[in-house]
Amino acid sequence: MSASSPGRDATLKSLAVDTTGRLSPGFSSGRKNYYVYVAHGVDAIRVTPTANDSGATLGVNGAAVSSGQASEAIRLNVGRNLIRVEVTAQDGSTRD
Repeated sequence: MSASSPGRDATLKSLAVDTTGRLSPGFSSGRKNYYVYVAHGVDAIRVTPTANDSGATLGVNGAAVSSGQASEAIRLNVGRNLIRVEVTAQDGSTRD
């Protein structure tokens, strides 16, 4: 890659959830699907994605998030909740 070429890395370096939840299985850069377990009565959670490439952009449920920063609180319903994390490389390629 030359200095003028946009980055193509649309992967995560890490993914964490706040202390109200537990990510399962533990983070792995090649994995795309996780479960987050929370105690009954927890009605919101924050997700903290970190991009592998500092030039990539991140979104959580469609809202922009800075790499390494927690998302806004995501409201949870009883049962399963889908939380989508998307990484967009500098060249526009995505991974979610």
